[in-house]
Amino acid sequence: MIGRAARPLWAAFGLAAALVACGEPRPATREADAATAPSPWGAASELEPAEIAEYRGEALTPRASLRDNSIAGPQYADYESYRLELTGLVGRPLSLSYREALALPAYEKLITLHCVEGWSAAMLWTGTTLAGLLELAQADPRADTLLFICLDGYETTMEIAKAKERSILLAWATNGLPLSPELGAPFQIAAEEKWGYKWAKWVKEIRVMREPGYRGYWERRGYSVSGELGERSSDPESLSAPAEFR
Repeated sequence: MIGRAARPLWAAFGLAAALVACGEPRPATREADAATAPSPWGAASELEPAEIAEYRGEALTPRASLRDNSIAGPQYADYESYRLELTGLVGRPLSLSYREALALPAYEKLITLHCVEGWSAAMLWTGTTLAGLLELAQADPRADTLLFICLDGYETTMEIAKAKERSILLAWATNGLPLSPELGAPFQIAAEEKWGYKWAKWVKEIRVMREPGYRGYWERRGYSVSGELGERSSDPESLSAPAEFR
């Protein structure tokens, strides 16, 4: 389910946003579901101030409970110099500041992240669609793959067809609050229906390619290139049972 954001989450930063309806919009008032609600995850995973605890009757996983399984720890972007680049097979390469990216059409989706370690987290994600970015960049229709390059050197891919079909978000907020460095700020891919290692954090470049077999960080270590739920490895014999998974 995808809906428009009823109000800009970044208003506190003085940023403007274009909000476009897509499907059923979320309720305009949710304050009653915010941090005063009891957390089903217990005291060890308390909600942040103003964090949304429930969405349309479903309890949300507190942000503080998410594990950091990244390859180099949290990254701290310099928002003044940061640019989101869209490169590769595009007619109009993009280089967007954080403010410019947040001014793109905003949507929200309730999505569950599933880690190959066996845990999951249901959260409300807000961002803009990859499909919209591809249209803005005039992506070559022959391209079939997106490569996400992150501030920590991490890489992973996604099929363009899946990104469009599922309205995959380039997210900048979750549970009603902007992403923190620990959660992947400035931007994380909310890779719906894919394993957690496809949820690239700290995205700095989206490269449009025609290379469906390209292997990212964990894919080179034996994990499925598609990352679809239900697929653990493209080559089970090559797994070395790493202690951490993205």
